[in-house]
Amino acid sequence: MDLSLLIDCLVAVLLVVTIVYCALLDRRLRALRSGQDGLRAVITELDAATAKAERAISSLARLGETEGSALGGTLAKARSLADELSLMIESGNSLATRLEGVRSRTAPGPQGTSGQAAPLAAENPLLKALREAR
Repeated sequence: MDLSLLIDCLVAVLLVVTIVYCALLDRRLRALRSGQDGLRAVITELDAATAKAERAISSLARLGETEGSALGGTLAKARSLADELSLMIESGNSLATRLEGVRSRTAPGPQGTSGQAAPLAAENPLLKALREAR
């Protein structure tokens, strides 16, 4: 056999191997490109979801600020009412104390008349309610 024929056969075999390798490489590149397209779609969806989340967060922040200020006003009003109620309770306690003092000073002795016992009996539930309110 001639040396040039042997070299030509070797070159032909190497060319066939190169063609097969290029075909395999082409398939892998196509798969990679299709994966890139899928990845691009995922990135686009993720970007849209991120933008939507940012809008929702800013909307929630604005809502929190408005509701916080409204709640602050309501809280201030509630504190004012609580202070007013405290003053009313103190006034009621002081009135109850004065009524007890008046009652003890004007309480009839053992020789009291039956006409005075009836109003005192009517005052007892009121005084009892005032004491319980304290």
